[in-house]
Amino acid sequence: MVDSDTGEERLELFDDLSLNTKEERRLQVLALWDFYSGIICNVGTYYLDQSKDIKDKNLRQQWKRVRNRLNALSSFSSEGEYEEAIEDLHGIRNDTFHDFEHWPQRDRLQEIRGSAEEFRDWLIENGEEYADTIDELDTRETMIRMTERNIDEVLNLRVPHEEPFRSEVQNQKERARELKQRLDSLEENDEVTMELVNLLMSSMECWQETTEANDAGEYVGWVLGEIAEPEVSPEEFGL
Repeated sequence: MVDSDTGEERLELFDDLSLNTKEERRLQVLALWDFYSGIICNVGTYYLDQSKDIKDKNLRQQWKRVRNRLNALSSFSSEGEYEEAIEDLHGIRNDTFHDFEHWPQRDRLQEIRGSAEEFRDWLIENGEEYADTIDELDTRETMIRMTERNIDEVLNLRVPHEEPFRSEVQNQKERARELKQRLDSLEENDEVTMELVNLLMSSMECWQETTEANDAGEYVGWVLGEIAEPEVSPEEFGL
C-alpha cells in the first residue's frame, strides 16, 4: 500500500527553507516537485497498474497518465485546485530549471504547499477505490465515460500561438467534436460494439496527439520568448 506519510520528508525540507529568501524558494520548488511526482508515481504503480517508466516522465505527463486511469471512476473529477496546482508547479519548475535568475512567486508556492497533504490523501483514496472496484465497473459505461473525458480534455486545451502546433491543435479539436457527435449518436444498449471500441481508441489518439502538439507549442513559445527573436522559426530548433 501507499503510506499516508509518503513524501513527508520533502514537505519537511520545504518547511525548513524560507519563502522569504528568493534563493531558497528555488530549492522549495524542487522539494514540491519531488513530493507531487513521488505520490503520483507511487499511486500509479501500486494501485493503477502503471509501469515503472512513469518515473521517467515529467510531472504533467505523470499526472495525465494517472488521471486517465482514474477517469474510469464515476466519482472522480480532477478539475479545480489540484489540477491547477500540478499545472502551475510544472511551469514554475521549468522556469526555475531553465533560468538561474528566476525567482519563483512566494504566494503561489505557499498555496501549492498548502494543498500537498490533502492532495496526497485524495489521490490515495481514489487509487484505493480504483483497485477495489475496477473488476466491478460496467465495461460499456466505463468506455463511454473515458471517451467523453478524453474528448472534453482536448476541447478544453489552450491553442498555442506558434505554427505548426496551432493548426495541429485546431485540427484535433475539430476531430474531437466529430468524435463527440458519433458518441452521442450511439444506440442505447448493453453491448460493447466495435463502434464504441473505435471511438475510445480514436479519442485516446486524439488526446495524445493534441497534448503533444500543445506541449511542443508551449516549449517553442518559451524558447522564442527567451531569445527575443520573433523571426526565429521552430524549424531552426529542430522541432
